[in-house]
Amino acid sequence: MSDLQQICHACQGLIDHLREDSMDPSNPFRISWNSKTELATSARTCPFCAAFLTGVCNFIEDWFKFDPDELLHVRVGEIYTAMSSRLNSPMSLSHGLAVIELWVGIIRHDVDDGSRILAGDVVFHRNPQMSRPNWSKHHLNFKKRLPTLNHWIQQCLSSHPKCKNHHIKPNLPTRLLDLGVVGQSQDVIKLIESESIPEGRQRLYTTLSHCWGSLELPKTTISTWAQNSESGIMVSSLPKKFRDAIKLTRALSLRYLWIDSLCIIQDDVSDWQDEASRMSSYYQNSYLTIPATSAHDAQEGLFLDIDNPSLYLAKDAAADLVAARVMIPHPTTKLNDHSPLTRRGWVLQEEDLSSHMIHCMTELWFWKCRSMEESEDEVYQAKTTNRTLAPEIADKCTEREEYMFRWMGVADEYARRHLTYEKDRLPALAGLVEFYQCRINHDALLGAWKSTIGYDLGWRIHDPDFSGLSHMGPVMLSPIPSWSWLSQLGQHEGPRWSLDFGLPAYNGEEKASHLALTKAAEWDIAWSGPAMKSELLSTSLVVEGPVLTRSSMPSVEGFEFKADIHTWYDDGMTETKNHEIELVLLLWNAEQGLKEWGVVFAERCLLLEIVEKEPLTCRRIGVELRHTQWCGTDEAKILRQQFMSFSKDVPVRRIRLV
Repeated sequence: MSDLQQICHACQGLIDHLREDSMDPSNPFRISWNSKTELATSARTCPFCAAFLTGVCNFIEDWFKFDPDELLHVRVGEIYTAMSSRLNSPMSLSHGLAVIELWVGIIRHDVDDGSRILAGDVVFHRNPQMSRPNWSKHHLNFKKRLPTLNHWIQQCLSSHPKCKNHHIKPNLPTRLLDLGVVGQSQDVIKLIESESIPEGRQRLYTTLSHCWGSLELPKTTISTWAQNSESGIMVSSLPKKFRDAIKLTRALSLRYLWIDSLCIIQDDVSDWQDEASRMSSYYQNSYLTIPATSAHDAQEGLFLDIDNPSLYLAKDAAADLVAARVMIPHPTTKLNDHSPLTRRGWVLQEEDLSSHMIHCMTELWFWKCRSMEESEDEVYQAKTTNRTLAPEIADKCTEREEYMFRWMGVADEYARRHLTYEKDRLPALAGLVEFYQCRINHDALLGAWKSTIGYDLGWRIHDPDFSGLSHMGPVMLSPIPSWSWLSQLGQHEGPRWSLDFGLPAYNGEEKASHLALTKAAEWDIAWSGPAMKSELLSTSLVVEGPVLTRSSMPSVEGFEFKADIHTWYDDGMTETKNHEIELVLLLWNAEQGLKEWGVVFAERCLLLEIVEKEPLTCRRIGVELRHTQWCGTDEAKILRQQFMSFSKDVPVRRIRLV
């Protein structure tokens, strides 16, 4: 480390500022340069100026358009400790890690107009040699990184109640790849039937979660099954992604690995259907799921050995080693928005059902178990929460309510995902349906549930123009009925559309009271084989709830500043005249109160067109939300009298939905 450069005077001032026990957020620290040229010049000798330059160049797309002679400053914005939420009060570098927001401003003609551009986050570490190798090594090989993975696993199994008893007696997949005796290098692996594993032998296995990509993958077929089982498969013949999964599994002293293309007989329809029906349990029971999160195809591998270009090391004035890393983008953003893997529909069940996951990304690992999430560099750490509820809301819910809201989050996320083959839309969701069915303990109805049908029918397509839906409307996936959100498919280009169920607790800060007013009266869904995994033959759903004709709906005229009506049509069109709304079915109402704002009352309705009058049969064409503005309790009681929920003589009728 003796050849490390020292930081410049300006950056030394920043480090001293970060080390102060108390910092005033109203008086942010600034580093200024006379021009872009001066910053670039300083970056040649000061590693932290180089970090700032890297940050602004990567984060600000039109950085090159900035006048090179204009006065420039970088302002330290909100400062917060790593491994925590952002805090109201700034934290100092004496705590080890400090994350700072960088804001770039331009001063024109010696006048600061106050304009700022967020330039990302830079993280500083005062004891990089005492931390994980991400903070002290410009190149990270797998051997240096492995202790971090072992630490996560052991911490999880020893101190996380949700995780530690999960693998006592795992149910095994039908077939596994036998990697050979632990500790001995093997050039050949074999495909085995798991029932052949002797009693008493360790039965733990890992699973690879990956995007197949455009390259041809090695597969087990009817013709290669015997060869893969008897003669085995040469490891050297496998793509890098598979070889890396073998390497990682062996490093954990495990013998068995499950990879879909090799452990399922790909051209045997019966075997594929059987294995697809069990796939969710394979990930649930896996000792470790290994998502190839950043790999676009099989040759990119798992990035076990990586460069660490965002690391900058320097000495401060006291000759102490200080490290900085540029976070662009944040690892969670990269995981959710920039990963080829997490955009895939099949992968959602692997993400949600796996007990331990190590996301392999180009710049770092990201750990996730049922209790905790953490980035390899320790900058991000949080409790694992479900997709729809903040912890403070989940704590107020019954277990069934929590799983109901969680399912809405699953449906929303699944709607955003892509599938190579649209015929897989139901099978790829099957494992999650089975998982939640065990916990909701009611019949599954094509993405909805018998026990919560009044809430589940209230979905709407969210921002169809933004999410890339055709202006001609989404494509109906026959024979899925109109009332199921699974009937609506977006275009393949761009982001998928998302779902909004509208319940206040979905986004609210406090739990809301809600009441489902529509119930499932009769239902029958027929399949050619296992539910969701075989051909859908027929559907029948009869619901019972309050129904009015469109013309008899209560009006909110005169309350335009205190009550709102929002109407959304499933075909993406917005003009009411294009739709023949004949009946309105009231699904649910809800009331939510916040101390600072008051009370809001809302109700959700299903918009229907009549297909047959006897028996009454209707097709869904959209939904409508009516709600008050935030107001006092007494005023809310008056306003809600104009809503369907409180209208007199609203008949309850049975409707067959198609």
